[in-house]
Amino acid sequence: MADREEILRALNRFEAMVASRDMAILSEFADAPDSRLIGSELGEVAAGPEEIGRLVRRFFDMPVRIAWEWRTRDVSSVGDVAWLYAEGHVVISGDDSEQRSPYRLTGVLERMTGTWRWRLFHGSEPVPDR
Repeated sequence: MADREEILRALNRFEAMVASRDMAILSEFADAPDSRLIGSELGEVAAGPEEIGRLVRRFFDMPVRIAWEWRTRDVSSVGDVAWLYAEGHVVISGDDSEQRSPYRLTGVLERMTGTWRWRLFHGSEPVPDR
């Protein structure tokens, strides 16, 4: 139960850093070449600290705000590895507009020196059933 709460706090920190465009978000990822940030668009794939930094800067340079509203947040863990699944909406806000789209997040985190760090953040915007 304690691990679940810590993982959800890591997700909340991530969301707050996105909302404030805080580049300290990079320290939330494991400093490893196989850490990945994958967004929902084709070009939004980054591996390792340098690529993740470039992708985060690209997100933060956009003239919109990004937020999420989750309906579900499921967490599991074994030892120092945890994974989560969240489903809800991504909310993209501009000066006079707001767009809400279905959104899914899968993530893998690893506890490193007592702190949970992202190894994988994978977001997707599911398309309607065919």
